[in-house]
Amino acid sequence: MSRSLPQTPAADRTRILVICDFFLPGRKAGGGVWTIINLIERLCDSYEFFVITRNHDGRSDREPYPTVDHKDWNEIGRAKVFYLPPQNITSRRLAELTNIISPDAVYLNSVFSDLVVRFIIARRLGMIRNIPTIVAPIGNLAPGALKFKGLKKGLYLYASKWTSLYRNVIWKASSPLEKDEVRAVFGKRARTTIAPDLSPRQILPEFCFESKPVKKAGAARFAFYSRVDPKKNLIFLLDRLASIDNGEIELTVAGPVDDEQYWSVCKKKIAELPKNIRVEMLGVTSYEAGLKLLIDSHFFVLPTLGENFGYVFLEALAAGCPLLISEHTMWGEVDIREAGWTIPLDSKVDWESKIRRCIEMDPENYAAISKRARGMAVDWINNAEIENATRELFRSILTAS
Repeated sequence: MSRSLPQTPAADRTRILVICDFFLPGRKAGGGVWTIINLIERLCDSYEFFVITRNHDGRSDREPYPTVDHKDWNEIGRAKVFYLPPQNITSRRLAELTNIISPDAVYLNSVFSDLVVRFIIARRLGMIRNIPTIVAPIGNLAPGALKFKGLKKGLYLYASKWTSLYRNVIWKASSPLEKDEVRAVFGKRARTTIAPDLSPRQILPEFCFESKPVKKAGAARFAFYSRVDPKKNLIFLLDRLASIDNGEIELTVAGPVDDEQYWSVCKKKIAELPKNIRVEMLGVTSYEAGLKLLIDSHFFVLPTLGENFGYVFLEALAAGCPLLISEHTMWGEVDIREAGWTIPLDSKVDWESKIRRCIEMDPENYAAISKRARGMAVDWINNAEIENATRELFRSILTAS
């Protein structure tokens, strides 16, 4: 049991418990961490947030954080955080911590996370009192995501429906696409609300187009800023580049390697690329370094098999980087705004054509599309309806309880 328990809240402070795989001070887990950071920063004026998470940084780094207390609550930003070691991720421990906090609502940031599964089991067994519960699938139920470890995920989803593990939860879909994914798995009666993930209040507020690298016709810099694993589909991109033997191409890959076997195949393909293509692997970068990479790149490319939101898309747009992305995201508006392209993964020829178009683009046309990309990001960040959707979700679930 933790040594010092959170004090009883004031009458006007509603408690929200968030359960997520990773949180600060971690930086290797990608957008999932920012989902929770932005949620807390945006809504901390209305709610008191508690977070239960793992005590290490990302899937490939199991070393416990050296700067946090692993046996007590930690004040991290605007939240109180409890870090659990792997051996303590049990239904009993999660029930104990939840009952100590006595939250007014629970926000689960995953479907398949061990933390979420253990909590859901504790909830179903009555180890936790009946608390309004929101589940954010964070892309877990996308068809592309369900292919990986498909048997294990399929068995769990079958068992969860048979035992009604998710009875009476509210599903928070980040887009109409994700709403359809939830209902495809849990049925049309699944209670689902669309509330896009919250962005920071500003991204690169001092950005200017003069900071972008000069774009010459016949040359282009591409950024692949994401985890290296099968879902992000780097091999698909490398295979498309392999057919392009003219022009000057620079590709920077930044992000943690989550699948070493997959990365070994990537390295082999990189070694076999035409000589006009240079690939640099940065590995894990800080948030600031990641933004600098996007500013220093002409285009952002990610042929992902599925994303629920994807903060990196918004960050790339804010950095004036037009997008080359698959159809499996919620950012299809880039086509309408002429700020990039969504390209079906089954159209390999179209992918190669768009990459060539980026390489051949002249400075004038690039400046125009870059400004449209930045404008799309600014419009998104300043859209009050996005924050209001999440506030209404919490208000409705708390009022109903």
